Amino acid sequence: MRALIRVAGVLVVAATAQLAGCGDDSAMGTGNGGTQGGLGSHDGATGGATGTGGRGSGPPAWTELAAPMLTVDGGRAATGSGHGSAGGAIKIRVSGPATFDPALAPASADAPAGAAAIGADALASDVNADGSIRISGIIIVPGGDAVRKIASTGDIYVDGTLRAADVAGTRQALSLSAPNGTVFVSGAVDTSGDVNGQTGGAIDITAKRVVVTGRLASAGGNDAVAPGGAGAVTITSATDVVLAGLVRLRGGAATGNAAGGAAATLRIEAAGAVQLGGTIDGRGGPSTGGGDGGPAGAIHIGETTPPSSLQVLVPMASNGGGGSAAGGEGGAIQVDAAGAIALSGAIHADGGSIVDAAPGTAAAGDGGTAGSVTLTVTSAPDTLVVASSAEVTLDGGTSRGAGLAGGGGHLYFITNDGDLSMAGKLTGRGGAAPDAGGVGGLGGMFNLFSDNNHNGLGGNMTIEATGLIDVSGGPGTTGGNARNDGGWGIAVFPELQEQIAVLLNSDGIHGTPPVGSALCMNYGRIVARGGATNGWGGDVIYHGNGMDQKDPVSGNVEVAGDGTGQTGQFGGE
Repeated sequence: MRALIRVAGVLVVAATAQLAGCGDDSAMGTGNGGTQGGLGSHDGATGGATGTGGRGSGPPAWTELAAPMLTVDGGRAATGSGHGSAGGAIKIRVSGPATFDPALAPASADAPAGAAAIGADALASDVNADGSIRISGIIIVPGGDAVRKIASTGDIYVDGTLRAADVAGTRQALSLSAPNGTVFVSGAVDTSGDVNGQTGGAIDITAKRVVVTGRLASAGGNDAVAPGGAGAVTITSATDVVLAGLVRLRGGAATGNAAGGAAATLRIEAAGAVQLGGTIDGRGGPSTGGGDGGPAGAIHIGETTPPSSLQVLVPMASNGGGGSAAGGEGGAIQVDAAGAIALSGAIHADGGSIVDAAPGTAAAGDGGTAGSVTLTVTSAPDTLVVASSAEVTLDGGTSRGAGLAGGGGHLYFITNDGDLSMAGKLTGRGGAAPDAGGVGGLGGMFNLFSDNNHNGLGGNMTIEATGLIDVSGGPGTTGGNARNDGGWGIAVFPELQEQIAVLLNSDGIHGTPPVGSALCMNYGRIVARGGATNGWGGDVIYHGNGMDQKDPVSGNVEVAGDGTGQTGQFGGE
Protein backbone atom coordinates (compact mmCIF):
# COMPACT_ATOMS: atom_id res chain seq x y z
CA MET A 1 0.00 0.00 0.00
CA ARG A 2 1.22 3.54 -0.74
CA ALA A 3 0.01 6.81 0.67
CA LEU A 4 -0.19 9.84 -1.59
CA ILE A 5 0.80 12.99 0.27
CA ARG A 6 0.89 16.44 -1.26
CA VAL A 7 3.92 18.27 0.08
CA ALA A 8 4.40 21.89 -1.03
CA GLY A 9 2.50 21.25 -4.23
CA VAL A 10 4.41 18.06 -5.10
CA LEU A 11 2.75 14.63 -4.95
CA VAL A 12 4.94 12.36 -2.83
CA VAL A 13 4.53 8.58 -2.80
CA ALA A 14 5.25 7.54 0.78
CA ALA A 15 6.15 3.90 1.13
CA THR A 16 3.90 2.46 3.80
CA ALA A 17 3.70 -1.04 2.35
CA GLN A 18 6.07 -3.84 3.33
CA LEU A 19 9.19 -4.05 1.20
CA ALA A 20 10.54 -7.54 0.71
CA GLY A 21 13.21 -8.37 3.26
CA CYS A 22 12.32 -5.55 5.65
CA GLY A 23 11.17 -6.06 9.19
CA ASP A 24 8.13 -3.88 9.70
CA ASP A 25 4.57 -5.09 9.23
CA SER A 26 2.62 -3.59 6.38
CA ALA A 27 -0.07 -1.00 6.95
CA MET A 28 -2.60 -3.54 5.67
CA GLY A 29 -1.60 -6.17 8.20
CA THR A 30 0.11 -8.67 5.93
CA GLY A 31 3.25 -8.64 8.06
CA ASN A 32 1.26 -10.06 10.98
CA GLY A 33 -0.66 -12.54 8.89
CA GLY A 34 -3.10 -9.96 7.53
CA THR A 35 -6.48 -11.35 6.64
CA GLN A 36 -5.05 -14.66 5.53
CA GLY A 37 -2.02 -16.82 6.23
CA GLY A 38 -0.02 -16.96 9.42
CA LEU A 39 2.36 -14.99 11.57
CA GLY A 40 5.47 -16.99 10.88
CA SER A 41 7.64 -14.41 9.19
CA HIS A 42 7.83 -10.80 10.20
CA ASP A 43 8.42 -10.03 6.56
CA GLY A 44 4.95 -9.16 5.29
CA ALA A 45 5.53 -10.62 1.84
CA THR A 46 6.24 -14.04 3.35
CA GLY A 47 4.22 -14.08 6.55
CA GLY A 48 1.02 -12.81 5.00
CA ALA A 49 1.02 -15.25 2.13
CA THR A 50 2.35 -18.42 3.69
CA GLY A 51 2.78 -18.06 7.43
CA THR A 52 6.11 -19.87 7.32
CA GLY A 53 9.23 -19.45 9.39
CA GLY A 54 9.82 -19.24 13.14
CA ARG A 55 7.66 -20.01 16.13
CA GLY A 56 5.01 -17.47 15.21
CA SER A 57 2.78 -19.63 13.00
CA GLY A 58 -0.89 -19.39 13.79
CA PRO A 59 -3.96 -17.29 13.20
CA PRO A 60 -3.66 -13.56 12.58
CA ALA A 61 -3.24 -11.64 15.83
CA TRP A 62 -3.02 -8.02 14.73
CA THR A 63 -5.97 -6.00 13.54
CA GLU A 64 -4.63 -3.00 11.68
CA LEU A 65 -6.06 0.44 12.28
CA ALA A 66 -8.76 1.36 9.79
CA ALA A 67 -7.87 5.07 9.77
CA PRO A 68 -5.09 7.32 11.06
CA MET A 69 -5.11 7.92 14.80
CA LEU A 70 -2.93 8.26 17.90
CA THR A 71 -3.39 5.17 20.05
CA VAL A 72 -1.82 3.66 23.13
CA ASP A 73 -4.56 1.10 23.72
CA GLY A 74 -3.89 -1.79 26.05
CA GLY A 75 -3.15 -5.20 24.60
CA ARG A 76 -6.03 -7.51 23.76
CA ALA A 77 -6.34 -11.02 25.23
CA ALA A 78 -8.75 -12.84 22.97
CA THR A 79 -8.91 -16.39 24.34
CA GLY A 80 -8.61 -18.56 27.45
CA SER A 81 -8.17 -16.73 30.74
CA GLY A 82 -6.34 -13.71 29.41
CA HIS A 83 -6.73 -10.21 30.79
CA GLY A 84 -6.72 -7.11 28.64
CA SER A 85 -4.06 -4.62 29.68
CA ALA A 86 -4.57 -1.02 30.71
CA GLY A 87 -4.41 1.83 28.25
CA GLY A 88 -1.24 3.89 28.25
CA ALA A 89 -0.53 7.50 29.07
CA ILE A 90 -0.73 10.44 26.69
CA LYS A 91 0.86 13.45 28.36
CA ILE A 92 1.20 16.73 26.45
CA ARG A 93 2.54 20.09 27.60
CA VAL A 94 2.35 23.09 25.25
CA SER A 95 3.66 26.64 25.76
CA GLY A 96 0.93 28.03 23.49
CA PRO A 97 -2.40 26.95 21.99
CA ALA A 98 -3.50 23.35 21.43
CA THR A 99 -5.97 22.44 18.69
CA PHE A 100 -7.56 19.05 18.05
CA ASP A 101 -9.32 19.31 14.70
CA PRO A 102 -9.51 16.76 11.84
CA ALA A 103 -10.45 19.55 9.40
CA LEU A 104 -7.09 21.32 9.71
CA ALA A 105 -4.84 21.36 6.65
CA PRO A 106 -1.65 19.27 6.85
CA ALA A 107 1.58 21.24 7.10
CA SER A 108 3.69 21.52 3.96
CA ALA A 109 7.38 20.66 3.78
CA ASP A 110 9.98 21.09 1.06
CA ALA A 111 12.26 18.12 0.37
CA PRO A 112 16.00 18.85 0.03
CA ALA A 113 17.71 19.03 -3.35
CA GLY A 114 21.26 18.09 -4.27
CA ALA A 115 21.87 15.70 -1.36
CA ALA A 116 24.75 13.22 -1.62
CA ALA A 117 23.78 9.54 -1.78
CA ILE A 118 24.79 7.31 1.13
CA GLY A 119 25.00 3.58 0.45
CA ALA A 120 25.35 0.45 2.56
CA ASP A 121 29.17 0.55 2.43
CA ALA A 122 29.27 3.95 4.11
CA LEU A 123 26.92 2.69 6.83
CA ALA A 124 29.31 -0.05 7.93
CA SER A 125 30.42 2.51 10.50
CA ASP A 126 29.01 5.73 11.89
CA VAL A 127 28.51 8.53 9.34
CA ASN A 128 29.53 12.16 9.88
CA ALA A 129 28.77 14.00 6.65
CA ASP A 130 29.44 17.54 5.54
CA GLY A 131 26.36 18.77 3.69
CA SER A 132 23.03 17.11 2.99
CA ILE A 133 22.74 13.35 2.46
CA ARG A 134 20.14 11.02 0.96
CA ILE A 135 19.39 7.37 1.74
CA SER A 136 17.53 5.65 -1.12
CA GLY A 137 16.66 2.09 -2.05
CA ILE A 138 16.62 -0.73 0.49
CA ILE A 139 19.63 -0.64 2.80
CA ILE A 140 20.21 -3.12 5.60
CA VAL A 141 22.81 -1.58 7.87
CA PRO A 142 25.97 -3.73 8.03
CA GLY A 143 27.98 -4.23 11.19
CA GLY A 144 27.24 -5.25 14.76
CA ASP A 145 27.26 -1.95 16.63
CA ALA A 146 24.46 -1.50 19.15
CA VAL A 147 23.71 1.95 17.70
CA ARG A 148 24.39 3.19 14.18
CA LYS A 149 24.79 6.98 14.18
CA ILE A 150 24.18 9.06 11.06
CA ALA A 151 24.98 12.77 11.34
CA SER A 152 24.99 15.60 8.80
CA THR A 153 25.79 19.30 8.85
CA GLY A 154 22.91 19.75 6.37
CA ASP A 155 19.70 17.80 5.79
CA ILE A 156 19.13 14.04 6.00
CA TYR A 157 16.61 12.67 3.51
CA VAL A 158 15.39 9.05 3.76
CA ASP A 159 13.28 8.18 0.72
CA GLY A 160 14.20 4.50 0.72
CA THR A 161 14.17 1.98 3.55
CA LEU A 162 16.88 2.12 6.20
CA ARG A 163 16.73 -1.23 8.02
CA ALA A 164 18.64 -1.74 11.27
CA ALA A 165 21.04 -4.65 11.64
CA ASP A 166 20.39 -7.81 13.64
CA VAL A 167 22.62 -7.51 16.72
CA ALA A 168 22.79 -10.52 19.03
CA GLY A 169 19.09 -11.30 18.75
CA THR A 170 17.87 -7.74 19.03
CA ARG A 171 17.59 -4.96 16.48
CA GLN A 172 20.19 -2.26 16.27
CA ALA A 173 19.20 1.25 17.35
CA LEU A 174 19.40 4.04 14.76
CA SER A 175 20.33 7.66 15.46
CA LEU A 176 19.85 10.45 12.88
CA SER A 177 21.24 13.90 13.67
CA ALA A 178 20.99 17.10 11.60
CA PRO A 179 21.31 19.96 14.11
CA ASN A 180 21.51 22.60 11.34
CA GLY A 181 19.00 21.06 8.97
CA THR A 182 15.90 18.92 8.56
CA VAL A 183 15.46 15.18 8.83
CA PHE A 184 12.93 14.17 6.14
CA VAL A 185 11.56 10.62 6.16
CA SER A 186 9.34 9.87 3.19
CA GLY A 187 10.47 6.24 3.10
CA ALA A 188 11.13 4.16 6.20
CA VAL A 189 13.43 4.01 9.21
CA ASP A 190 12.93 0.47 10.45
CA THR A 191 14.29 -1.04 13.67
CA SER A 192 11.37 -3.39 14.30
CA GLY A 193 11.92 -6.86 15.67
CA ASP A 194 11.78 -9.91 13.44
CA VAL A 195 10.07 -13.22 14.25
CA ASN A 196 10.83 -15.28 17.36
CA GLY A 197 10.21 -12.33 19.65
CA GLN A 198 13.05 -10.08 18.64
CA THR A 199 13.13 -6.75 20.51
CA GLY A 200 12.79 -3.62 18.41
CA GLY A 201 15.61 -1.11 18.42
CA ALA A 202 15.34 2.51 19.51
CA ILE A 203 15.03 5.37 17.00
CA ASP A 204 16.49 8.75 17.93
CA ILE A 205 16.08 11.76 15.62
CA THR A 206 17.61 15.14 16.49
CA ALA A 207 17.40 18.05 14.05
CA LYS A 208 16.54 21.67 13.53
CA ARG A 209 13.29 20.38 12.00
CA VAL A 210 11.73 16.90 11.60
CA VAL A 211 9.24 15.89 8.90
CA VAL A 212 7.91 12.32 8.61
CA THR A 213 5.53 11.46 5.79
CA GLY A 214 6.72 7.86 5.58
CA ARG A 215 7.33 5.40 8.39
CA LEU A 216 9.23 5.06 11.67
CA ALA A 217 8.95 1.46 12.88
CA SER A 218 10.34 -0.04 16.08
CA ALA A 219 7.68 -2.66 16.86
CA GLY A 220 8.48 -5.84 18.76
CA GLY A 221 8.53 -9.16 16.94
CA ASN A 222 5.74 -11.72 17.16
CA ASP A 223 6.25 -15.06 18.90
CA ALA A 224 4.32 -17.86 20.57
CA VAL A 225 6.67 -18.08 23.55
CA ALA A 226 8.11 -14.60 24.24
CA PRO A 227 6.97 -11.74 21.98
CA GLY A 228 9.34 -8.83 21.72
CA GLY A 229 8.96 -5.34 23.09
CA ALA A 230 9.19 -2.27 20.91
CA GLY A 231 12.01 0.24 20.88
CA ALA A 232 11.52 3.81 22.09
CA VAL A 233 11.20 6.60 19.51
CA THR A 234 12.58 10.01 20.50
CA ILE A 235 12.32 13.16 18.36
CA THR A 236 14.09 16.35 19.39
CA SER A 237 13.71 19.48 17.27
CA ALA A 238 14.94 23.04 17.63
CA THR A 239 11.87 24.21 15.69
CA ASP A 240 9.00 22.23 14.17
CA VAL A 241 7.89 18.58 14.03
CA VAL A 242 5.45 17.21 11.44
CA LEU A 243 4.32 13.58 11.75
CA ALA A 244 2.07 12.86 8.77
CA GLY A 245 3.01 9.23 8.20
CA LEU A 246 3.20 6.18 10.47
CA VAL A 247 5.02 5.73 13.77
CA ARG A 248 4.73 2.10 14.84
CA LEU A 249 6.00 1.17 18.31
CA ARG A 250 3.56 -1.50 19.33
CA GLY A 251 4.39 -4.70 21.20
CA GLY A 252 4.81 -8.04 19.46
CA ALA A 253 1.84 -10.39 19.19
CA ALA A 254 1.74 -13.59 21.25
CA THR A 255 0.50 -16.49 19.18
CA GLY A 256 0.81 -19.04 21.99
CA ASN A 257 0.00 -19.08 25.71
CA ALA A 258 2.11 -16.03 26.49
CA ALA A 259 1.53 -12.38 27.24
CA GLY A 260 1.75 -9.89 24.42
CA GLY A 261 4.87 -7.79 24.03
CA ALA A 262 5.24 -4.32 25.51
CA ALA A 263 4.77 -1.26 23.34
CA ALA A 264 7.21 1.64 23.72
CA THR A 265 7.13 5.39 24.30
CA LEU A 266 7.18 8.16 21.72
CA ARG A 267 8.80 11.33 23.09
CA ILE A 268 8.75 14.65 21.27
CA GLU A 269 10.67 17.71 22.45
CA ALA A 270 10.31 20.68 20.10
CA ALA A 271 10.57 24.43 20.55
CA GLY A 272 8.38 25.19 17.53
CA ALA A 273 5.04 23.93 16.23
CA VAL A 274 4.11 20.25 16.42
CA GLN A 275 1.55 18.78 14.03
CA LEU A 276 0.36 15.18 14.36
CA GLY A 277 -1.62 14.13 11.31
CA GLY A 278 -0.75 10.48 10.72
CA THR A 279 -0.83 7.31 12.79
CA ILE A 280 1.02 6.71 16.04
CA ASP A 281 0.46 3.05 16.97
CA GLY A 282 1.61 2.28 20.52
CA ARG A 283 -0.78 -0.57 21.29
CA GLY A 284 0.24 -3.36 23.62
CA GLY A 285 0.79 -6.67 21.88
CA PRO A 286 -2.25 -8.95 21.64
CA SER A 287 -2.34 -12.55 22.82
CA THR A 288 -4.30 -15.14 20.88
CA GLY A 289 -3.25 -18.20 22.88
CA GLY A 290 -4.61 -17.51 26.35
CA GLY A 291 -2.08 -15.05 27.76
CA ASP A 292 -2.62 -11.47 28.87
CA GLY A 293 -2.46 -8.48 26.58
CA GLY A 294 0.86 -6.68 26.48
CA PRO A 295 1.50 -3.32 28.20
CA ALA A 296 0.51 -0.26 26.20
CA GLY A 297 2.97 2.36 25.11
CA ALA A 298 2.90 6.08 25.85
CA ILE A 299 3.08 9.44 24.07
CA HIS A 300 4.94 12.24 25.88
CA ILE A 301 5.20 15.65 24.25
CA GLY A 302 6.91 18.68 25.74
CA GLU A 303 8.10 17.27 29.06
CA THR A 304 11.37 19.21 28.78
CA THR A 305 10.71 21.63 25.91
CA PRO A 306 7.00 22.37 25.38
CA PRO A 307 6.22 23.20 21.75
CA SER A 308 4.98 26.68 20.89
CA SER A 309 1.77 25.19 19.49
CA LEU A 310 0.16 21.82 18.92
CA GLN A 311 -2.19 20.63 16.19
CA VAL A 312 -3.68 17.13 16.27
CA LEU A 313 -5.55 16.17 13.11
CA VAL A 314 -6.60 12.64 14.13
CA PRO A 315 -8.43 10.98 17.04
CA MET A 316 -6.57 10.07 20.24
CA ALA A 317 -7.20 6.86 22.16
CA SER A 318 -6.00 5.17 25.34
CA ASN A 319 -8.57 2.42 25.73
CA GLY A 320 -8.21 -0.63 27.92
CA GLY A 321 -7.63 -3.85 26.04
CA GLY A 322 -10.43 -6.33 25.62
CA GLY A 323 -9.96 -9.57 27.55
CA SER A 324 -11.47 -13.03 27.67
CA ALA A 325 -11.37 -12.98 31.49
CA ALA A 326 -11.28 -9.24 32.27
CA GLY A 327 -11.07 -5.99 30.37
CA GLY A 328 -8.23 -3.57 30.96
CA GLU A 329 -8.65 -0.12 32.47
CA GLY A 330 -8.64 2.95 30.28
CA GLY A 331 -5.54 5.10 30.34
CA ALA A 332 -4.87 8.73 31.23
CA ILE A 333 -4.83 11.55 28.67
CA GLN A 334 -3.57 14.90 29.93
CA VAL A 335 -3.04 18.13 27.99
CA ASP A 336 -1.69 21.29 29.65
CA ALA A 337 -1.60 24.34 27.39
CA ALA A 338 -0.39 27.87 28.11
CA GLY A 339 -2.84 29.07 25.47
CA ALA A 340 -6.36 28.34 24.32
CA ILE A 341 -7.52 24.75 23.80
CA ALA A 342 -9.93 24.04 20.95
CA LEU A 343 -11.37 20.53 20.68
CA SER A 344 -13.22 19.52 17.52
CA GLY A 345 -12.12 15.89 17.22
CA ALA A 346 -12.42 12.68 19.22
CA ILE A 347 -10.72 11.45 22.40
CA HIS A 348 -11.33 7.98 23.84
CA ALA A 349 -10.20 6.31 27.08
CA ASP A 350 -12.84 3.60 27.49
CA GLY A 351 -12.54 0.53 29.65
CA GLY A 352 -11.95 -2.80 27.93
CA SER A 353 -14.80 -5.25 27.48
CA ILE A 354 -15.00 -9.01 27.77
CA VAL A 355 -14.34 -10.27 24.25
CA ASP A 356 -15.07 -13.32 22.13
CA ALA A 357 -17.90 -14.60 24.24
CA ALA A 358 -21.57 -14.48 23.30
CA PRO A 359 -23.95 -13.15 25.97
CA GLY A 360 -25.13 -15.90 28.27
CA THR A 361 -22.27 -18.28 27.46
CA ALA A 362 -19.27 -16.92 29.37
CA ALA A 363 -18.04 -17.36 32.90
CA ALA A 364 -18.09 -14.23 35.01
CA GLY A 365 -15.73 -11.58 33.80
CA ASP A 366 -15.47 -7.91 34.76
CA GLY A 367 -15.36 -5.04 32.33
CA GLY A 368 -12.57 -2.51 32.65
CA THR A 369 -13.03 0.87 34.30
CA ALA A 370 -12.62 3.80 31.95
CA GLY A 371 -9.67 6.15 32.26
CA SER A 372 -9.38 9.91 32.54
CA VAL A 373 -9.14 12.95 30.26
CA THR A 374 -7.79 16.22 31.63
CA LEU A 375 -7.58 19.37 29.50
CA THR A 376 -6.11 22.32 31.37
CA VAL A 377 -5.61 25.87 30.10
CA THR A 378 -2.87 27.14 32.38
CA SER A 379 -2.77 30.73 31.07
CA ALA A 380 -5.33 33.34 32.09
CA PRO A 381 -7.78 34.19 30.64
CA ASP A 382 -7.40 31.85 27.64
CA THR A 383 -10.42 29.78 26.69
CA LEU A 384 -11.38 26.14 26.35
CA VAL A 385 -13.86 25.55 23.52
CA VAL A 386 -15.44 22.16 22.75
CA ALA A 387 -17.08 22.28 19.33
CA SER A 388 -20.30 20.49 18.40
CA SER A 389 -18.27 17.95 16.39
CA ALA A 390 -16.14 16.97 19.41
CA GLU A 391 -16.59 13.69 21.22
CA VAL A 392 -14.96 12.41 24.41
CA THR A 393 -15.85 8.89 25.56
CA LEU A 394 -14.93 7.50 28.96
CA ASP A 395 -17.34 4.58 29.05
CA GLY A 396 -16.88 1.45 31.14
CA GLY A 397 -16.32 -1.95 29.54
CA THR A 398 -18.98 -4.62 29.15
CA SER A 399 -18.93 -7.61 31.53
CA ARG A 400 -20.00 -11.21 30.94
CA GLY A 401 -21.72 -13.74 33.17
CA ALA A 402 -22.39 -12.49 36.70
CA GLY A 403 -19.52 -10.04 36.43
CA LEU A 404 -19.27 -6.33 37.22
CA ALA A 405 -19.23 -3.96 34.28
CA GLY A 406 -16.60 -1.25 34.20
CA GLY A 407 -17.25 2.16 35.67
CA GLY A 408 -17.31 5.40 33.71
CA GLY A 409 -14.22 7.55 33.83
CA HIS A 410 -13.11 10.95 35.10
CA LEU A 411 -13.12 14.13 33.03
CA TYR A 412 -11.62 17.48 34.01
CA PHE A 413 -11.88 20.58 31.79
CA ILE A 414 -10.14 23.50 33.49
CA THR A 415 -9.37 27.17 32.81
CA ASN A 416 -7.99 30.12 34.80
CA ASP A 417 -10.78 32.71 34.34
CA GLY A 418 -11.11 31.77 30.67
CA ASP A 419 -14.56 31.11 29.23
CA LEU A 420 -15.41 27.41 28.93
CA SER A 421 -17.90 26.56 26.17
CA MET A 422 -19.04 22.96 25.64
CA ALA A 423 -21.12 22.13 22.55
CA GLY A 424 -19.99 18.54 21.98
CA LYS A 425 -20.70 15.11 23.40
CA LEU A 426 -19.03 13.92 26.61
CA THR A 427 -19.87 10.45 27.94
CA GLY A 428 -18.70 8.54 30.99
CA ARG A 429 -21.37 5.87 31.20
CA GLY A 430 -21.11 2.74 33.25
CA GLY A 431 -20.60 -0.40 31.19
CA ALA A 432 -23.36 -2.87 30.41
CA ALA A 433 -23.78 -6.24 32.15
CA PRO A 434 -25.98 -8.15 29.68
CA ASP A 435 -25.96 -11.60 31.34
CA ALA A 436 -27.96 -12.99 34.25
CA GLY A 437 -26.55 -11.83 37.58
CA GLY A 438 -24.44 -9.10 36.02
CA VAL A 439 -24.01 -5.70 37.69
CA GLY A 440 -23.98 -2.54 35.60
CA GLY A 441 -21.06 -0.16 35.89
CA LEU A 442 -20.92 2.98 38.04
CA GLY A 443 -21.32 6.24 36.13
CA GLY A 444 -18.38 8.57 35.72
CA MET A 445 -17.44 11.83 37.45
CA PHE A 446 -17.12 14.98 35.29
CA ASN A 447 -15.81 18.31 36.59
CA LEU A 448 -15.79 21.46 34.45
CA PHE A 449 -14.03 24.32 36.27
CA SER A 450 -13.34 27.84 34.95
CA ASP A 451 -11.79 29.48 38.03
CA ASN A 452 -8.68 27.43 38.70
CA ASN A 453 -6.83 30.47 40.06
CA HIS A 454 -9.55 30.69 42.75
CA ASN A 455 -10.09 34.45 42.54
CA GLY A 456 -13.89 34.17 42.51
CA LEU A 457 -14.24 35.74 39.06
CA GLY A 458 -13.92 32.73 36.76
CA GLY A 459 -14.81 32.41 33.12
CA ASN A 460 -18.34 32.02 31.82
CA MET A 461 -19.31 28.35 31.88
CA THR A 462 -21.75 27.40 29.12
CA ILE A 463 -23.16 24.07 28.05
CA GLU A 464 -24.39 25.00 24.59
CA ALA A 465 -27.66 23.85 23.03
CA THR A 466 -25.93 20.95 21.22
CA GLY A 467 -23.94 19.94 24.30
CA LEU A 468 -24.50 16.57 25.96
CA ILE A 469 -22.96 15.19 29.14
CA ASP A 470 -23.97 11.61 30.02
CA VAL A 471 -22.58 9.87 33.11
CA SER A 472 -25.40 7.39 33.70
CA GLY A 473 -25.04 4.02 35.39
CA GLY A 474 -24.87 0.94 33.18
CA PRO A 475 -27.66 -1.59 32.70
CA GLY A 476 -27.60 -5.04 34.31
CA THR A 477 -29.57 -7.52 36.37
CA THR A 478 -28.56 -5.03 39.02
CA GLY A 479 -28.27 -1.62 37.43
CA GLY A 480 -25.29 0.57 38.01
CA ASN A 481 -25.70 3.85 39.87
CA ALA A 482 -24.83 7.29 38.67
CA ARG A 483 -22.67 8.93 41.31
CA ASN A 484 -24.51 10.24 44.38
CA ASP A 485 -24.03 10.62 48.12
CA GLY A 486 -26.55 7.93 49.04
CA GLY A 487 -29.07 10.30 50.54
CA TRP A 488 -31.25 13.35 49.99
CA GLY A 489 -28.53 15.89 49.58
CA ILE A 490 -25.42 16.58 47.53
CA ALA A 491 -21.93 15.88 48.78
CA VAL A 492 -19.60 18.76 49.61
CA PHE A 493 -16.75 19.37 47.20
CA PRO A 494 -13.88 19.04 46.71
CA GLU A 495 -13.71 16.81 49.79
CA LEU A 496 -16.36 14.32 48.59
CA GLN A 497 -16.27 15.10 44.90
CA GLU A 498 -16.26 11.40 43.94
CA GLN A 499 -19.90 11.29 45.10
CA ILE A 500 -20.94 13.90 42.52
CA ALA A 501 -21.80 12.91 38.97
CA VAL A 502 -21.41 16.34 37.29
CA LEU A 503 -19.94 19.51 38.78
CA LEU A 504 -20.03 22.74 36.78
CA ASN A 505 -17.98 25.30 38.66
CA SER A 506 -17.27 28.87 37.58
CA ASP A 507 -16.51 30.15 41.09
CA GLY A 508 -13.47 28.89 42.94
CA ILE A 509 -14.12 30.51 46.31
CA HIS A 510 -16.49 29.71 49.15
CA GLY A 511 -19.53 31.84 49.79
CA THR A 512 -21.32 34.29 47.54
CA PRO A 513 -19.40 35.09 44.34
CA PRO A 514 -18.47 38.75 43.79
CA VAL A 515 -20.55 41.00 41.56
CA GLY A 516 -19.52 40.59 37.95
CA SER A 517 -18.21 37.07 38.39
CA ALA A 518 -18.77 34.39 35.78
CA LEU A 519 -22.06 32.84 34.75
CA CYS A 520 -22.82 29.12 34.91
CA MET A 521 -25.44 28.14 32.32
CA ASN A 522 -26.80 24.92 30.83
CA TYR A 523 -28.62 25.22 27.51
CA GLY A 524 -27.88 21.62 26.58
CA ARG A 525 -28.53 18.30 28.28
CA ILE A 526 -26.97 16.70 31.34
CA VAL A 527 -27.83 13.04 32.00
CA ALA A 528 -27.00 11.04 35.14
CA ARG A 529 -29.68 8.35 35.21
CA GLY A 530 -29.61 5.11 37.14
CA GLY A 531 -29.07 2.01 35.05
CA ALA A 532 -31.75 -0.60 34.56
CA THR A 533 -32.50 -2.46 36.80
CA ASN A 534 -33.00 -0.31 39.93
CA GLY A 535 -29.92 1.87 39.59
CA TRP A 536 -29.81 5.19 41.43
CA GLY A 537 -29.72 8.52 39.64
CA GLY A 538 -26.79 10.86 40.10
CA ASP A 539 -26.26 14.19 41.82
CA VAL A 540 -25.52 17.31 39.73
CA ILE A 541 -24.41 20.67 41.08
CA TYR A 542 -23.58 24.06 39.57
CA HIS A 543 -21.42 26.50 41.49
CA GLY A 544 -21.35 30.07 40.22
CA ASN A 545 -23.65 32.86 39.14
CA GLY A 546 -26.95 32.48 37.38
CA MET A 547 -28.58 35.38 35.60
CA ASP A 548 -29.05 38.55 37.67
CA GLN A 549 -26.71 37.35 40.45
CA LYS A 550 -29.02 34.51 41.37
CA ASP A 551 -28.30 30.83 41.88
CA PRO A 552 -27.83 29.06 38.54
CA VAL A 553 -30.82 27.11 37.26
CA SER A 554 -30.63 23.50 36.15
CA GLY A 555 -31.75 23.59 32.53
CA ASN A 556 -32.31 20.10 31.10
CA VAL A 557 -31.00 17.73 33.78
CA GLU A 558 -32.07 14.06 33.86
CA VAL A 559 -31.24 12.30 37.15
CA ALA A 560 -34.02 9.72 37.45
CA GLY A 561 -33.43 6.42 39.15
CA ASP A 562 -34.63 3.20 37.54
CA GLY A 563 -37.34 1.16 39.21
CA THR A 564 -36.72 1.26 42.93
CA GLY A 565 -33.55 3.30 42.47
CA GLN A 566 -33.55 6.70 44.13
CA THR A 567 -33.69 9.80 41.94
CA GLY A 568 -30.61 11.99 42.03
CA GLN A 569 -30.48 15.57 43.23
CA PHE A 570 -29.72 18.92 41.61
CA GLY A 571 -28.23 21.87 43.40
CA GLY A 572 -27.33 25.39 42.25
CA GLU A 573 -25.36 27.79 44.41
